[in-house]
Amino acid sequence: MNAKILTAGLLLTMLSVANSALALSETEQREQIQKQQLAQVQHLPIPNLNDLTYHEARKKLMEAGWQPRIIFSNFSNPSADVKFGNASIFLEQGYGELRFCSGAGLGFCTFEFTDVYGNYLEVVTAGQEDPQEEIYAQVYSWRLYNLPYEERN
Repeated sequence: MNAKILTAGLLLTMLSVANSALALSETEQREQIQKQQLAQVQHLPIPNLNDLTYHEARKKLMEAGWQPRIIFSNFSNPSADVKFGNASIFLEQGYGELRFCSGAGLGFCTFEFTDVYGNYLEVVTAGQEDPQEEIYAQVYSWRLYNLPYEERN
């Protein structure tokens, strides 16, 4: 008799949990999943890159163990994505992690790094890069991904 009551109680609890999960909107469910995934991602420390030039940020990232993800086609057969804006200046400095640069507006450039856990860090700069005039592009934003650029898009 006690086993039947226990089984019935367990079944009611399971149904209650299932119903509460169904009560979440699709957006809330997606947000919960994203939070769980973010909490489970193991990655190298990401230093604070605020207010840094790309050169300073690159150095800090490499000191923290992040490695530039070299895009070899930048050197052998450059695409249109690395022919505008600051691209030639960054490539001349050997920054093969350059993903693309904008030739207009704020002059955004995107760079990609990887860590030992298989994560990808995208760093975006804005502003003109002119070392002769001591003008340097600044870090605008950075994002952590679990896939490289070409698999995300």
